[in-house]
Amino acid sequence: MSSDAKGHLLLSMAVSLILLCVACWSCSVLEDRDDCPCLLVLDLGVLRGQDRFPVTLAVSGQGGFFYTDTLWREDSRFDYYLEVPRGETVIYAVNAAGAFFVPGYGLKITSGAQCPKVWMSVRRLNLGAERCRDTLRLSKNYCLLDIRISESGNKTLGWPFLVEVSGGVDGYDSAGNPVPGRFAAALWPSREGYAPVSVPRQVDNSLRLDITNSTGVLRSFALGEFIAESGYDWGAENLEDLPVQIDYASTSITIKIDLWEKTIPFEIVI
Repeated sequence: MSSDAKGHLLLSMAVSLILLCVACWSCSVLEDRDDCPCLLVLDLGVLRGQDRFPVTLAVSGQGGFFYTDTLWREDSRFDYYLEVPRGETVIYAVNAAGAFFVPGYGLKITSGAQCPKVWMSVRRLNLGAERCRDTLRLSKNYCLLDIRISESGNKTLGWPFLVEVSGGVDGYDSAGNPVPGRFAAALWPSREGYAPVSVPRQVDNSLRLDITNSTGVLRSFALGEFIAESGYDWGAENLEDLPVQIDYASTSITIKIDLWEKTIPFEIVI
């Protein structure tokens, strides 16, 4: 074999070896990329200009990954970037921070307190790409019972009196679901009878409204049953507020929820 032929053969072998190495290296790069984290990009633009801040953000993922941060109004001008392990990921965002929010648990309403005016988002994503984009939207997860008690007729409650609303949900878990537990919030109404009470999303009709004074319970209402009869939707993405009017007439109590009305006859023992 001539020297030129030998040189050509050696060159071909060298080129083949280089291509083989490149191929093997490329395969390893592709395999390594499967284990690389996903760059999660959260669009905060829909929160811009809204009174939703500060927002507590908690992200959990594969392999026990957990990350938490607090977003401020200034952050809504930009996208939010975070590297997260690929696979199933839960994004939990809530604007009720402080004592009510417990990382890894969810939102726990303090005993005796009203439900905070909470806006919340829980998103489950399956991150499989190198980069994933999602939009952070918060939904209204509380209902403000705008309770107004009037005293028409010749029989009145007599101020001061206490209004207590109780129920069977005391917060939200890490998936955004209502958590069973004792809820009870009491307040003294104004002299005009105004007593707004904020309650969490309900799962049944157990809400009750009690009116009491120093002598005990004056009247107890199955408020949850009345709300159910009105057709109110506790499963709505954004909970609507409810005006509730209780009118102490001479022989009856009238409860109004929007255009729905329920009249209950009773007698007050003096």
